[in-house]
Amino acid sequence: MTVMENALATAVLVVDDAGLVLMVDRGGRLELPTGAARTGETVVAAAARAVLAQTGVVVAGASLVGLDSAGEFAVVLRARPVDGDLAAGAEWVEPERLGELALAPGVRERVERGLDEAGLPYLR
Repeated sequence: MTVMENALATAVLVVDDAGLVLMVDRGGRLELPTGAARTGETVVAAAARAVLAQTGVVVAGASLVGLDSAGEFAVVLRARPVDGDLAAGAEWVEPERLGELALAPGVRERVERGLDEAGLPYLR
């Protein structure tokens, strides 16, 4: 049996006080900041590290949005920005504009579920 050292990925929905969503441009398509957890690293720490590295934004207050197995398995978290300067390739997006933008597969559903007022974690 092959044991993978670490295959846990995080995807982070960062929402500011105005309701804007932080996105990263990857090859002309927008997606949420994502990253793999390192051995011994918590999911929350991995998420914060990935967001900072990809966007320049420091986050806090992470909560579970869901577990998404469509494509790459990811723990989807929601967090709020607390500091930082926006890096090149990152942008704040109005959720209402998601239908107009080129998005990576599954991103729209992750955002919509993360913004859902019910706040119940989802499994996909």
